[in-house]
Amino acid sequence: MTLAELAGLTDRAIEEYRRAGDAAAARPAYTEAVSNYDAALRLLATLEEGRRRDERALAIEIACGSALSARSGYTAAETAAAFTRAQSLAGKVGDASSLFHLDWVQWRTRFVQGDFGGALEYGRRALSACDPDDPADVRTVAHRMVAMPLVIMGCFAEGATHMQESLALYHPERHAHHAQRFGADTRAAGLSWLAIARWCQGAVDAALTDMEASLSVSRQLESGLARCQALGHVAILRALVDPAGADDSVEELLESSLKAGVPHWQAVAFGLRAGVRMAQGDHRGALDDAASGCDRFSQSGARLFQTLFLGFAAQAQIAPAV
Repeated sequence: MTLAELAGLTDRAIEEYRRAGDAAAARPAYTEAVSNYDAALRLLATLEEGRRRDERALAIEIACGSALSARSGYTAAETAAAFTRAQSLAGKVGDASSLFHLDWVQWRTRFVQGDFGGALEYGRRALSACDPDDPADVRTVAHRMVAMPLVIMGCFAEGATHMQESLALYHPERHAHHAQRFGADTRAAGLSWLAIARWCQGAVDAALTDMEASLSVSRQLESGLARCQALGHVAILRALVDPAGADDSVEELLESSLKAGVPHWQAVAFGLRAGVRMAQGDHRGALDDAASGCDRFSQSGARLFQTLFLGFAAQAQIAPAV
């Protein structure tokens, strides 16, 4: 409890809790962030109803949902509950930026659960809904929402075109807040998925150039969740290209995800390390890592790439023990 709350200065206490939540999320310390956001929302509920209260609650619910995405998983029940409350508030307030953000949450949920057709539908809808002058400045994200499911569904050329559109619209200063707001840096994510699309099209040199550029951006990100996501995409591509030689990228992802406390990307890291160890002949280690990855995936509710990791586990079981 802050001194402002003890003194009955409710408005000031709300802002102190909100700022403390933002600071904790930036470190990152997601459990502490959620605690502060919850305190701010508790005090907000004591104020008189009205648009101003709804606007403040909407911003805090979205911030809290983002912190919960990192701490508990993209599809965890408490994450979904925070964004459901935010959706209700956004309907009252009518803020274009917040409404887009919540559409993006629905897209992300479908994507990590493996519903790529549903994710593509949300992405196309979000892109179509962007006004010509794009007052919310989100078209760069909307193109990525279309590109990622296209790439993973095998539509590499169309996906690469949308990702190039996303990168062309990206501005490092205007869109710097995307890493914290959306849990992903638009440039880092765009370059890594463009690399995947180009590799699958056979443009190996271009893919490697994009991958190295994405890695350079990733290592500079302050947001723990965004950094893990960016490093994760690079590690996935490297593990697919050369599993035995991807250990440095996978270990970097694992270290970053453990430090930031992001279970989803810990699951990805363990799953990828199972593939690395399998390729290196360490079948027992591959089985152990695959089990750790699957356990974490089960806790987060995500299904994206889980079949790949189960495949690594199956190969390790079939191969003779070392």
